[in-house]
Amino acid sequence: MHDFSRHLGINIKIIRLKKNLSQQEVAARANITASYMSRIENGTISTSVEKLYRIAQAMECKPAELLPEFTFESEST
Repeated sequence: MHDFSRHLGINIKIIRLKKNLSQQEVAARANITASYMSRIENGTISTSVEKLYRIAQAMECKPAELLPEFTFESEST
């Protein structure tokens, strides 16, 4: 998966741990499965904007707080 997904997952995990929340707790509050939450945090999948907002709401933070600072490199074709 892309570096962005990995960095997003790391940010989500850091915030979740700072708030003393388990993956299962956040997943239940965000109405997603715990395994899906784990895959997001591990950066093995990309998630939708809707799910990102639900995760932010579940962790009582702004969606922007979850987003990593990231620079996309141009792809040459």
